Amino acid sequence: MTDAVTEAAYLTIGVDGSTSAQFAVEWGLAEARRRSLTVRLVAAWSVPVTVAGPAPGLAIPAMMISARTAARHAVDDAAKLAADAGVEATVEVCEGGPAEVLGTCSEGADQLVVGAHGHSTPVRHLLGSVSTAVAHHARVPVTVVRHLPQRPQHRVVVGIDGSKPAEAALRRAAIEAAAADAELCVVIAYDELRDQARQRAEQSMERAAAHLGSVTVKLSVIPGAADRVLCRESVHADLLVVGTHGWSAVDQFLFGSTSTAVLHRAPGPVQVVPSFG
Repeated sequence: MTDAVTEAAYLTIGVDGSTSAQFAVEWGLAEARRRSLTVRLVAAWSVPVTVAGPAPGLAIPAMMISARTAARHAVDDAAKLAADAGVEATVEVCEGGPAEVLGTCSEGADQLVVGAHGHSTPVRHLLGSVSTAVAHHARVPVTVVRHLPQRPQHRVVVGIDGSKPAEAALRRAAIEAAAADAELCVVIAYDELRDQARQRAEQSMERAAAHLGSVTVKLSVIPGAADRVLCRESVHADLLVVGTHGWSAVDQFLFGSTSTAVLHRAPGPVQVVPSFG
């Protein structure tokens, strides 16, 4: 199994000039400062699908120039924020769909940071959220930022269920908690058989003991559906960390996913940690 918790020297931030992307930039720069990482600021551009049919000869080239220019302005603005924050940054403007570009540009990174919503709302409703797509197909942890906490809570929440993907998330959450000098709140939800749920959680924590180090850890065994429990517990946290099996789009449609649910419902930043067998 490939475990996506290995620390790299840089993180990738998706930029598109939207308010949500601005939150992602701010969160990513703070993360980079905490962990002494450099950042790779990436903007994707393409001609909107609405002009794929017949169009005046100059329309598509003009739209290409406009889209590319907007992307360049977005990364340049983000680069200024990085410079002000004292974080070393590189910028890239790439032609292509955001999910594909960000997935490619994040390979080898510590993580990919994106906003929950970008500019292309009509396309998002038709094809699904870019953030959801990259979170379930990227080979590195993906942090999706909807809103920034109003003030530091010094608390990282991680959801576990006894599975290997959840244990990968637990190890990654320990890295985040240590960097933020935060309490690590390990949460396992259950419908029935509380004792068995607690046993699974404790076994997972024992296997991850070497990665937990000196982090303060609190275990919470809570009744209810996992997605609702985790969203509720994350209200007063700086970050919620969950694992994913890397399911395909068909799997997500047929079976659902806790990580997909919390991406749409959790109020703060959510980090999805992939684990591929």
